[in-house]
Amino acid sequence: MRKYILIHIILALLYVPHAVWLYAKPEEAEPVVHKVALEDLILALTNGVRKQHGLKPLQYEGRLREVARHHSTDMIRRKFFDHKNPDGLSPADRIAGGHRTLIGTSGENIWQIQSQKTYTTRALAKQSMVNWMASPGHRANILNPGYTHLGVGVSMVRGNVTITQNFSGTAAYLDQALPKEIKRGEHLNFTMTSFGSFKLNAEYYEYWHEHKNERKSESIPIDNRQVNIKKGKYRLWFYFREKNSLWPGPVVEVR
Repeated sequence: MRKYILIHIILALLYVPHAVWLYAKPEEAEPVVHKVALEDLILALTNGVRKQHGLKPLQYEGRLREVARHHSTDMIRRKFFDHKNPDGLSPADRIAGGHRTLIGTSGENIWQIQSQKTYTTRALAKQSMVNWMASPGHRANILNPGYTHLGVGVSMVRGNVTITQNFSGTAAYLDQALPKEIKRGEHLNFTMTSFGSFKLNAEYYEYWHEHKNERKSESIPIDNRQVNIKKGKYRLWFYFREKNSLWPGPVVEVR
């Protein structure tokens, strides 16, 4: 199916990670920051900016929030600040591994502040948005018309506030979460619900290298769900005829 390989590569590169780190002096106030309120406020401010630019709002996505929270916590716990974690996993890898039903593109923004000052939830939300919008890469993620969903994850430890935004451009959701591991000969469940501009479900799927743009199987009809590929970890990609393109799905390990 060479006709859509170029489209596949373009989609794979839609992930645009960006980071902002700073020492700052947020406005002083009560030393109480509510993490969930901060996450919700950043989503609201993000949609406010998108509205100003004539873009559709991003929908809240609970599983993306979980992946974002885990990355924010991991950065504080293991003392790094990057999109790629010490295990070598990129945002696309982490989302594909942690979100077991999403078929779609993804992107990420991260932000961190270290301060002994006290600050409000609103001050942190506004500061992170100001910094992101002042950076071309972050701004591009926030104003990406192809993104449909957002999960914001916050972690705080002793004056260190770390925020992750995980975006997705969703093509469809699998009705049942794919298992992380499956044995050869067993069957995968690819029943799905298309989303947004996608009116038809995927017709084919393929096994690709977990991290690289390397196809490891031919196109397989979506109704052929038996796992016959050799053992290994694979990223599943799904072909949608109406878009003539492949869209990334979860990672599965074949044992």
